[in-house]
Amino acid sequence: MKLCDLDYEAYSDIEQQLNINDEWESLASVIKKSDNTDKYIRDDIIRIRASKSPADIVFDIICSLDIYVSMTSLNFFVIKRLSHIFKTEYVTASSLSLLNSANLHFSLLPNFITDEEEKILLSEIEPRFRRTRYQSNHWDDAITNYRETEIKDWGELSKPVIFKIRALFPPESVHLNEVHILDLHAEGAVLPHVDSTRFCGSVIIGLSLLSSSIMRMFPENSDPSSQYISALLPQRSVYIMKDEIRNSFKHEILGSDESFFNGKAIERSRRVSAVFRIKPD
Repeated sequence: MKLCDLDYEAYSDIEQQLNINDEWESLASVIKKSDNTDKYIRDDIIRIRASKSPADIVFDIICSLDIYVSMTSLNFFVIKRLSHIFKTEYVTASSLSLLNSANLHFSLLPNFITDEEEKILLSEIEPRFRRTRYQSNHWDDAITNYRETEIKDWGELSKPVIFKIRALFPPESVHLNEVHILDLHAEGAVLPHVDSTRFCGSVIIGLSLLSSSIMRMFPENSDPSSQYISALLPQRSVYIMKDEIRNSFKHEILGSDESFFNGKAIERSRRVSAVFRIKPD
């Protein structure tokens, strides 16, 4: 079993009682001393500079090198209690530094709207696409198999939902009146891009309708296969992207054939998103 793939939910109650630094020390110590741990893992640990922290030792050896370890090789409970370091229920990352960036600059709010509120919004959105075909390519090559529109004036039933979402922005924000609606075909995808800072500010909020999906984020000019943040966006959830991740990370919505989270396939059908933006600072 890969350390990064350990189940988080089962042990979240334990992690609340732990001192993270102590647990890193404990796990690093167990790895160093274990006679059952594969020899090449122990040798690699020995070669790491003494100045590296226990967290860096564990991450470099077990995650970056993609090493698999037997559950009997290491202290079972120490591993379980550290699982929250590598992932949460909705966000994973390829490194601790990227996970920290996600904690600071990306938020995911599951079940932010109700099933009934979703139906109300879709009753306004669907008529806009009645005579619109899916397009194969976007003008900036950022989307495939999509339809899009903007809604400025919402009906009375939808307004409380729109207000609830806009209330998530900083109080001083000046909202763009238009909400960008993106209808992504079941076989469509949003390709890696950074939203232009000329047209919108440092916070972007997105609402996911009809389907769950996977958003992948990675620093510009980096390799997304080795440096990434992966977020599960459940149906009816809201994500908030701000500051560093909004401005310096590319993001994408993966196609149905790539939609995996923590090793599990995520069914991705037609997805409609409502994207809320504010004016540039």
